[in-house]
Formats: sequence, structure tokens, C-alpha cells
Amino acid sequence: MRGNVSRKMTYAAAILISVAFFVLSGYNYYLNHSGQKTKEGVVNSYIKAIRNNDPEAIQRLTLNEFDASREAENEVKEFGGKDLRIKSVSYDNSVTPSSAYFEVTIIGSKNGKEFTKKIIVQGMGDKFYLMIGKVKPEFSVDPKIHTSVKDYYTSPSSTMTDKEKEILKSCQAQDNGCCVASLKAMTSREYVLPENNACPTGYQMNSLDCPGSLNWCEKVK
Repeated sequence: MRGNVSRKMTYAAAILISVAFFVLSGYNYYLNHSGQKTKEGVVNSYIKAIRNNDPEAIQRLTLNEFDASREAENEVKEFGGKDLRIKSVSYDNSVTPSSAYFEVTIIGSKNGKEFTKKIIVQGMGDKFYLMIGKVKPEFSVDPKIHTSVKDYYTSPSSTMTDKEKEILKSCQAQDNGCCVASLKAMTSREYVLPENNACPTGYQMNSLDCPGSLNWCEKVK
């Protein structure tokens, strides 16, 4: 009897540990990919992170597709500290065809010296993100062409097929940055498009973990 009770307690403990692991894994994922519900929320959090000398908080405002660790450290090094003063913040969404893409101009002062800082904020799904850093290799279609965040989200690669360019236009018409990002990820791999929401033998479905992502089929490795 005691043996059975012991085994049941062991099984229960294992289940609790597994649940805790998945909960914490999910928490860490969203902690690292938090974004904000509004463009103003991104900018306010960005300014707060700089003022608090917190590069990790800046990184959490970015998309998973970008490595912004170096840029975040530089932002804090250049502008960080409690003596940071912000005079004005303005938003310009006429830079690209997407109404969810904003060039933000921040005017302020640090140690009494005035500065003008420009950052990019992009809406994707139901959130906005800070667009700094470099595209990670696994998401880069053509490093020689897509060297900036603006190019990454608005310019078709020279290697894109006509079908892929049509999909890009459709993503832009939907004003969905996740759709564009998933297209870039998809075209950086050997893929086929699913038919009737199914992949052919030897392929598996893949997508990005954000609202509006395309689905594509990759070879099973």
C-alpha cells in the first residue's frame, strides 16, 4: 500500500514539475517577446529602459527576428541615466506604404547637451515592436539587400519569384508585419506551399509564432 502511495506521489510530482516547466517556458517566451499594445507604449518603455540603464528591457521590446543586444547596450551607454530629459516625440508613418510602420523622432537632452534620436516602431498583429538590431541569419533572405529594417519589411528580394512578390503585396495590403516576416523566413528555406492545408509526404508545416503568419511546408530533416 505504501509503495502504491509513494509511486502516485512521485507521478504527481513529475506532472507538477512538467506543468511548471511549460508555464515558465511560456512566461520566458513572452517576457522576451513582449512588445506593447500601442506605439506610444513602445516609445515610453524604450525611454524608461534607457533612463534605467536597462538594455535587456530594450531587447524585450524587439521582435524575435532581430538581435538587438549590441544596439541596446549602445543606446544605454550613449543616452542612459536619470539626467535624460525628453522634450518632444513625433511619429511619421509616411516613410513606407504600411500605416503600421512609424519613424519616431525623439528630441531631448543628456547632461545638458541636446540630441535628436530616430527609432522605428512597427505594428505586427495586435502589438507594436521596436525595430533595432540586425536580422538573425535564419530570417535573412538576402543579406546584401536587406541591410536595414525598412528594407526588410518593404522591399522584395531580387531572388523572389513572381508568386512570392504577389504574396508580399498581399501582406502589405493587409498591413500585417507578421505576414511579411513569415514570407521572408519562408523564402530563406527550401519550401513548398501547402495544398488544402496539408503538406506533401516528406514535408512538415511551419510558421512564425505571431498573428497573421503564413504557413509553409519544409522538408523533414
